[in-house]
Amino acid sequence: MIPLIIITAGTVLNAMLTRKVPLILGWMGGFAIQAFVRHWAWDVALFSALGTMTGVAFVLFTNYMITDPGTTPFKARAQFMFGGSVAVVYGILMQFNITYTLFFALVIVCGVRGLGWWVHHFRNRGRSRLAIDATPVAGRDPVLTSGTANPGLRGPERAPQVSAEP
Repeated sequence: MIPLIIITAGTVLNAMLTRKVPLILGWMGGFAIQAFVRHWAWDVALFSALGTMTGVAFVLFTNYMITDPGTTPFKARAQFMFGGSVAVVYGILMQFNITYTLFFALVIVCGVRGLGWWVHHFRNRGRSRLAIDATPVAGRDPVLTSGTANPGLRGPERAPQVSAEP
């Protein structure tokens, strides 16, 4: 009865407030798929692989930990992929007999996601710098002033505009 109460409260909370239902569906669907794959590929008992989903720890993890708004995506497709990714990492870690697999899988996926955002940030920053360096300056050849050969010509420090008035 206790897991049923927790499932109901968590589902209502996630459906109404955090809007993380696609994440939960991706996580639970991916978890079931990885259980079937482990059963067929490595002869893991299907009852025990799927039986984890009925435990209080799994229910609490599903409704209150994996759906943390600070570490999960906002868009529905990204949420579904995030939940599925945690399930895939969980299945891999289970093959290596690692304990606390639920939490390690989430930490690994969050870490990889964070690294991806950092790479994205630095790539965009580098592109914007190249775009600023490649902008033409009045009275100068844009080919000679582009790139890193002339990094000092940015913003208000550019050459003054020549007025057409006498």
